[in-house]
Amino acid sequence: MLVAACADSTTGPVDGADCPPGTQRCGGACVNTYENVLHCGTCDRACEPGEVCNEGRCQTVCSPGLTDCDRSCVDITSDEANCGRCGNVCATGVGCAEGFCEVRLTGVLGGRLSYPGARVVLEGTVSVPAWNGTDDVTSCDGGETGCLRVEAARIVLPAGATIDAAGSGAGGGGGGGGGPGCSRPARSDPCTGACVSCRVGTGGAGHAGGAAASAGRTALGTSIGGTGGRGGGAFGGAGGAEVSRSGNDGAANGNVGRPGGYDTPEGNTDRSTDDTLRLGSGGGGGGGGASSSEHFYDSVGGSGGGGAGNRGGGIVMLVATESLVLAGTLTTAGRADAAGDGGAGTDGAVSGSTCDLEGSGGDGGSADSAGSSAGGRGVAGAFAAGWNDCIERQCEDYDSGPVAGGHGGDGGAGAGGGVLLRAPLVELAGTIDARGGGGVPANGGTVKVFHGGTAPDTAGVLAPQLVLVPE
Repeated sequence: MLVAACADSTTGPVDGADCPPGTQRCGGACVNTYENVLHCGTCDRACEPGEVCNEGRCQTVCSPGLTDCDRSCVDITSDEANCGRCGNVCATGVGCAEGFCEVRLTGVLGGRLSYPGARVVLEGTVSVPAWNGTDDVTSCDGGETGCLRVEAARIVLPAGATIDAAGSGAGGGGGGGGGPGCSRPARSDPCTGACVSCRVGTGGAGHAGGAAASAGRTALGTSIGGTGGRGGGAFGGAGGAEVSRSGNDGAANGNVGRPGGYDTPEGNTDRSTDDTLRLGSGGGGGGGGASSSEHFYDSVGGSGGGGAGNRGGGIVMLVATESLVLAGTLTTAGRADAAGDGGAGTDGAVSGSTCDLEGSGGDGGSADSAGSSAGGRGVAGAFAAGWNDCIERQCEDYDSGPVAGGHGGDGGAGAGGGVLLRAPLVELAGTIDARGGGGVPANGGTVKVFHGGTAPDTAGVLAPQLVLVPE
């Protein structure tokens, strides 16, 4: 049925502009003559007292399925001026469906969205923007990042729809830079000198809220990868610590970054029954690898940079005054595989020369780039037999093979973020995933469900802490 914009089926003056479909101009206004008692069927045809305008005709009663609203026969299941009952006008931009003022939402949504008296349907994929490192998610006001709060009379997340706040929380720390290859003279070595100069790896940048990391460093006879940056948030994971050389036949791999936590370092013990929720903290960046010292001036490969830490999960709050139906998927999980890879070291080869210098360390992973959060691979330096143009010494009598740098450490997983559901009637037929990155429950977020009547079925809730609060 064509629907007027107000209860008397008349819009405002149009000053010669075209009228919307389903209306015609009667004087200075656009009129729905299908139901307007003053212009019933055509302009200026007013119904007699006691009559209603029913489908463009003046009659004594409305047709089945239509309701008499101030002598206009309207379909209250779809009329935006009389939605569900006479005189219930839906807000501008809000439609009427099945007798409810209805808003359908999809796409990127963050902050507080309030639709009093309306039914909100979240369809397709609703993505929560990643926390920018400064917004106050505890209030989750309009336009803020890292959180989504929807308030309405009824809220529906249908089957097949998703609210995705995975990785929308605090950022991960950057990966530590890899150490450079480095060699030293043996006690009886005819060659002299110390380490040949080469570049150390630099630390990667962290996400918003996550720390950057340190470079690798070098000293006589040793090469050490940099420390990974700490993850963002109150319980950000520690970065992987430095490692030093590990003998002459290879090097130690970088230490892995530690997972972020929800309300404790690397974990969650929160079972509070208030409205407070937290972001998932970010994982620490992996430390850079180390290159071993090498006695005989063979080339030594640089070690790999650490992988960046991963983001924690965001916050989602759905608050309804009548009912909440969650049949789709809601996720505030932390991430384990979405931050930057650390770079590989180099073997120091010089094109067109027999000289093969010690290699450079790989850069740490930046948490702002796509990747798998894995540390880079260390690279073996090639044996440089014969006359060495670079250090002008003859070292071919010494039998020491190439020495590889270590891998960088992997970045730590982000923690899951919190979820709050509140309504007199809560139905949970879908899935809520608030676990830590990689599906680990221990550092996931708390899911709080405030409900009236019978407690909902929570078989689809994946979280370390589920708190049910009868109201």
